Amino acid sequence: MGCGGTSYFMHQRRVNVDTRCEFCLHNTETVHHILWECPFAQNVWALFRGRTQKCSNAVSDFFLLFRQLRSTLSQQELEKWAVTAWAIWAARNKFYFQHYQTHPKVIADMACGLLEEYQSHFLPSISDEFLYVLKNLFTAGTDTSSSIIEWALTEMLKNPSILKRAHDEMDQVIGRNRRLEEADIAKLPYLQAICKETMRKHPSTRH
Repeated sequence: MGCGGTSYFMHQRRVNVDTRCEFCLHNTETVHHILWECPFAQNVWALFRGRTQKCSNAVSDFFLLFRQLRSTLSQQELEKWAVTAWAIWAARNKFYFQHYQTHPKVIADMACGLLEEYQSHFLPSISDEFLYVLKNLFTAGTDTSSSIIEWALTEMLKNPSILKRAHDEMDQVIGRNRRLEEADIAKLPYLQAICKETMRKHPSTRH
């Protein structure tokens, strides 16, 4: 599950967060910005020649955009476009969680490799089902993340003692001079318990 776009959804729910893209620090970090407008993404798209590079991405909904581009791009171009969008998303998450910026050519090569692997093991061409999976990665994942974060903050604000204990734990483990990193999570059992209890009380999807 990726974090890209999560702050934008939290802002829509009136949670006070910085919605700027952490890469370019200018535009609002929407899914559309992450995949096409941000320089991080544009440097990747610039490596592709022809219509794949120049196609319009004006429609913000991924699947509607795919339907629109179906009449413009060839099947091969469309497949490359879809998988490249996924590769940009994956590289973006690596930038967030591991603080590592993947070179644009490496991202483009990863997309081509993924497409070849998919075609050799599953289908010779990308199906609508595959595109639905990609859409869920780009939209549903960020929305459910923001919902869980919102509920966790709400529950802690309703219970100041829990909020204070979480603060104390994070101050002890992380301090106040750096941001939380993935490696810190194992050292924060109380914060883990808050997350699990939030997901139990306020599941983001129906069981």
